[in-house]
Amino acid sequence: MSEDVDWRWIRHLLACRSGQRCEICGRALGAADVVSVHHRDPRGMGGTRVPWVHALGGLLLVCGDGVRGCHGAAESHRSEARRVGILVDGAAPEARPWHVPLVLASGRRVLLAENECFYLPAPPPAYDEPFRRGSAPISVRAV
Repeated sequence: MSEDVDWRWIRHLLACRSGQRCEICGRALGAADVVSVHHRDPRGMGGTRVPWVHALGGLLLVCGDGVRGCHGAAESHRSEARRVGILVDGAAPEARPWHVPLVLASGRRVLLAENECFYLPAPPPAYDEPFRRGSAPISVRAV
């Protein structure tokens, strides 16, 4: 991760936004849990110099480490993760992470503020958009 980013502060803001819960499965996160920051717009193998890559709207506080837990499930089930907004393709300006709704474990659709630590209400899904109310976005096997 980038050296010029204060990851302790970012994790603190993400924990405030999520209520110290995994933003994918909703599980309460404790001091003994493996917790990581997930980039909704994948950085790729070597990172990126795009200035907004570490904006709060593009980050999620999740359980696991990229191989296990929700972070691992998001990485290994990318099409499902894209369907519910856990992953986005931010190549186009209108597809920046803070413009793409995220479906929380509760089924609530939210937008993540670009540089603020709170959820914004998302517009309702389009008629043809697949959406399962009240279901967890990605099924995660217990770690």
